[in-house]
Amino acid sequence: MSGLSGYLKRMQDSVANRVEELEDIIWELALFLHKNPEIGGEERVSCQKIVEILSEHGFEVKTGVAGLGTAFVAKAVGRAERPCVAFLAEYDALPEIGHACGHNLIAAASVGAGLAVASVINELDGSVAVVGTPGEENIGGKAIMAEAGVFEQFDAALMFHPGDRNSLDQRLLALDPVKFTFIGKPAHASVAPHLGRDALDAIVLFINAVNALREHVPPDVRMHGIIVEAGVAPNIVPERAVAKFYVRALTRETLDEVTKRVVDCAKGAAIATGCQMEWEFYERKLDNMVVNDVLTELFKKNVEALGITKFETYETLGSSDVGNVSRIIPTIQPSLAIAPRGIEVHTREFAEAAASEQGKRATIIAAKALALTAVELLVNQELLERAKRELEEKVKAQAR
Repeated sequence: MSGLSGYLKRMQDSVANRVEELEDIIWELALFLHKNPEIGGEERVSCQKIVEILSEHGFEVKTGVAGLGTAFVAKAVGRAERPCVAFLAEYDALPEIGHACGHNLIAAASVGAGLAVASVINELDGSVAVVGTPGEENIGGKAIMAEAGVFEQFDAALMFHPGDRNSLDQRLLALDPVKFTFIGKPAHASVAPHLGRDALDAIVLFINAVNALREHVPPDVRMHGIIVEAGVAPNIVPERAVAKFYVRALTRETLDEVTKRVVDCAKGAAIATGCQMEWEFYERKLDNMVVNDVLTELFKKNVEALGITKFETYETLGSSDVGNVSRIIPTIQPSLAIAPRGIEVHTREFAEAAASEQGKRATIIAAKALALTAVELLVNQELLERAKRELEEKVKAQAR
């Protein structure tokens, strides 16, 4: 065994053993968050609990990052500030059904991995961070933090997501949340409809135009929305009507083009009905996930060594603010099963799985695999450079 490989094995054995020593702390955190669910932007108790654990274990913690009261950056510095590998922690829950996306497990695994790597950080040329990223479900906390430049201090970002299968290729769609407001002119709908300009007609025409557009966009594009305002009484020509849409595509570059065409549909509907139209992004824009093969293969090797060897692909594609991070630094978000196939996220059944024995096993394995991956990146920094080159090449290729 060469000097480098022997050194790496010793470091990895140490962090794997440390995760086992921390198992009670990791799972107690997961259950605490599960029992105290807080929606995005309001995760004050959750954030405080995590920060307390990290501070007690020697991390230097900065809270209120990027103007978000429940965001934080916690660091443990080794023999150098850089490179720095970050574990991303989510801890927001869903209204009414709590941790039905398993974010309590994401936070617990990232904290566990961070504590484990911190235990050997004085022997490594680099540093480790745990980054609290609130509001994935509603405010796009990572997108806000990305805009503020928070992730530029790190060289890679690692996290896992619970699911109903083990999966490495988390392809996430870019997403534009667009609100369209049509303003017409009210009139009596029976006595003098000719004096009115119907904002609801404008929305109906707009939706029909979007439906016609579906045939002429790439197959990975998704366009779906709802009418949230449609008038106040049937005998008044609607003066105001509002629709909210999500427009998605496999790359940010494609999405920018498609969103422009959707907006053009709204402009045309406004002209055709004599209405005014305003549009805006009513939530944070999310970028697609840039899958990093270097980091993915590294995680795969490490998680296979822990006994997980079967991986599947998710046929359906959603969106997440982790995509915004993945365009800045090499990032992974593999999925590990905490529930049987068919138990989907955002259900009460999945919330139960997020506090189950299977959920515990997956979380401990995730913490180990993430820690092993981070240590290998800090020991063999050529892997980090390869991951960065891959990211640069893929972002350039998508822009063509």
